[in-house]
Amino acid sequence: MFKKYPGATQLVGDGDQVTASNNFSKGVAYVVGSVTGVNGYQKVADLTSDNKRLNPFVGNANVNPFNSGANLQAKEINEIAQMAQTQVTDDGREVIANGAIQQVVTADTSYVQVRDKTGEMQIVSKYGSGDSSLKKGEVLYQDLTVSNGSLSSRQTNGQDIGFYKQDASGGKVLVNRQINIDANELVAQKPVIPSISKDYIPYNQQVEQGTFYANDLKAHSDNNNIEMIVERDRSYVVGTTGKGKEYRFSSYSKGDPSLNPGEVRRTRCSVSSANRIVVEESKLHTSQGNVESVEEIIDPNNLIPRRPNRRIERRRQNEENRARIGV
Repeated sequence: MFKKYPGATQLVGDGDQVTASNNFSKGVAYVVGSVTGVNGYQKVADLTSDNKRLNPFVGNANVNPFNSGANLQAKEINEIAQMAQTQVTDDGREVIANGAIQQVVTADTSYVQVRDKTGEMQIVSKYGSGDSSLKKGEVLYQDLTVSNGSLSSRQTNGQDIGFYKQDASGGKVLVNRQINIDANELVAQKPVIPSISKDYIPYNQQVEQGTFYANDLKAHSDNNNIEMIVERDRSYVVGTTGKGKEYRFSSYSKGDPSLNPGEVRRTRCSVSSANRIVVEESKLHTSQGNVESVEEIIDPNNLIPRRPNRRIERRRQNEENRARIGV
């Protein structure tokens, strides 16, 4: 009977349990809603997306068979906070960047998305029900942050920003309406795995701009205390200065999704006389405290490049210009 709702005929695709869970919820809600109306659609969508029970219709069976997989694929709040893009405040604190975590609401669905440290936006929650009072194609956003282990609305001058629309230029148009959808109910419901990594303050602004090079690393850090840290969603280089302070010396790059939650690879490195970062030793650390030697698959030179040769760079640009004008 789900063939009446297009999404219900494609419950699983490429192993995406979040999409499968969402399609199942909409399929069931469509059938019930066609009989009971809008209120029935929303109630059933809430039940099936929240892994609750739907007695007396299906007894004690889980309503949505894809919810457990969706929960595993969705992110937990600590993971979301760790992967979100950050910014450095005037007093040197690294905080979640404005707009890096958002709740998105449409007429028929809602979800949480994150702009990670590489600038990529991705959905990190399962799908929930939407707001049926919205018009088709209408989208509302709410900027979020993480506070005391929960997602909460971002504030300006002590006031919640609330939901807004985006105009054609990307500007925010505040919406004076109440949206009763809790973003915390959309994120993964799974045991919190203790983090064994921490956030490091960038050494200077050049680090964030990607103009901090291998020779700078050699000049400003203790060459015996340089590490590349690889997590599931990010990788970066840290080191210790001559004064013994720890800093991050690279911008964030993509991590290794093959790592299990809570696992971190720490690779000891050094900078050669040719300003190449050389891998010395790599160890895998788990949240249970286990450590084992492994082979590193990410090249730290991709995180901190060598300084470009300006003469060669000018020659390359000149050749490109001549080729462009047909000389």
